[in-house]
Amino acid sequence: MAGRLVLRNRRNYLAVPFLTLIGAFACVLAAAAGGAIGAVVGLLLFMLSVVVSWRLARMSVAIQDRGLVVRNPLRSHELTWEEIDSFTYPANNPFYPITVNLISGRRIGLVALDHETTLFAGRAQQHEQRHVDVLAAALRDARARSVGASTTIG
Repeated sequence: MAGRLVLRNRRNYLAVPFLTLIGAFACVLAAAAGGAIGAVVGLLLFMLSVVVSWRLARMSVAIQDRGLVVRNPLRSHELTWEEIDSFTYPANNPFYPITVNLISGRRIGLVALDHETTLFAGRAQQHEQRHVDVLAAALRDARARSVGASTTIG
């Protein structure tokens, strides 16, 4: 795979204006209720809402030549293809529907690709299954490239 493909859920962007407005509202309320100290507390709440909004907007899974870059809300992971065993879509897990299974036994949930909230549950499962298929194809391609590179060296 040449270049980079970024997967993300469009709903992540809806959180940004919502959280920023809540932060601004908290800032105004705190300033009105507490004077100078309230203004400082309100400003801190507003800054916190901006930081949380920024982290939510950045949530993504980037497929690169060397592996995956997973940006979850609290932590980011850079994984090489050699570390990755498989991808799963456990339909009964509401928090991490798509999971990266590492060779070490560790599992990392792809929060950026969380459940699509829709009235049509079948459509959401098809959408998430497509994400798993794209990730699995990228893993197969990377493994094929590494096998091809190792056979041409020898």
